[in-house]
Amino acid sequence: AICTEYFSAVATEKAQKEKEMEEEAARGAAERAAEGDDGKAQHDTRKLSKPDRMRKVQKHKDNGTELFKGKNYIHATKAYKEALTHCSHFFDLSPEDQEEVNGVKLSLYNNLALCWTKLDNFDQVFKCASEALALEDKNTKALFRRATVFEKRKQYDLA
Repeated sequence: AICTEYFSAVATEKAQKEKEMEEEAARGAAERAAEGDDGKAQHDTRKLSKPDRMRKVQKHKDNGTELFKGKNYIHATKAYKEALTHCSHFFDLSPEDQEEVNGVKLSLYNNLALCWTKLDNFDQVFKCASEALALEDKNTKALFRRATVFEKRKQYDLA
């Protein structure tokens, strides 16, 4: 009888958590719709000024970081990808501004690689780490993440 009560309580608690998560997801979708953030950064062809575009990049990056901290890795990858998409929409940048954008992109690729590591998707880890290394060939985090992939693939000579 005690076991039955326990399993019943666990099932009830699980159902309640599922309901809360669904409600939270619906609230999040409603907030994004109200803010006009429908996840379509790639379709944002407006020529925003650098500060405005950088705010969008930073907003998505910060959102991805919060999601990552909450162990919501899939949604974190989406937020980081949106930030990278906004990074590709800068125009007429001075060399200093381009360097700043490349620094943000480097951070985003490293964050993405870490998310994909947590999700055990090593093809994506390799891709993101390689993109980061294309921006900065001696980046320690990217080198480490790529070496981790080589180790998982048992390509020890490349690691």
